[in-house]
Amino acid sequence: MPNFFKQLVTNADNETHNVLRHGVLWGGIALILMQGYAIYKGQTFEVQQFGIALGALLGAETDPSSVKS
Repeated sequence: MPNFFKQLVTNADNETHNVLRHGVLWGGIALILMQGYAIYKGQTFEVQQFGIALGALLGAETDPSSVKS
């Protein structure tokens, strides 16, 4: 099982950590936790606003020069 989690956050060589993959993983975990907390408190949680903000942060993190064509 630990190998599965390592493959989620590393590149194809399973050694180099990918910042974008870390961001997506932690963003998903944060989304689940904040939605659960909002339900617990009886409040609403704007998933669309959270998704737009997370997408903007992750999009700003990507480096177009590192993408191979």
